[in-house]
Amino acid sequence: MAKMGFFEKIFMPDYKNLKQISWGTITIDENKCTGCGICAEACPADSIYIADKKAHMRPRDGVLGKDPGLGQCIACGDCRAICHKGAIELTGTYSWSRFFKTIDRGDMHPPRL
Repeated sequence: MAKMGFFEKIFMPDYKNLKQISWGTITIDENKCTGCGICAEACPADSIYIADKKAHMRPRDGVLGKDPGLGQCIACGDCRAICHKGAIELTGTYSWSRFFKTIDRGDMHPPRL
């Protein structure tokens, strides 16, 4: 395994710094959500959880109750594609700054329908 150089360590993004990383966001329509949990199972980032028979976005720090709606969503769209009620909408994509470059993906479209 290669060692990181000095400048690589300096320019690595700090995942807790909102100026360096902007996580994706989703909006869950509570009127449409049945709480089936299939979106939580499909989420590769584990950013959705089920509570009170409704889907919610996991807080950024992983502790429930702190700043809900700011999970570490990677905006893959798997939750939106698998939700049979259409209760989930992607409202924002992720972006990184500094060492890593986010490739512009253009408009957000549903994946694998």
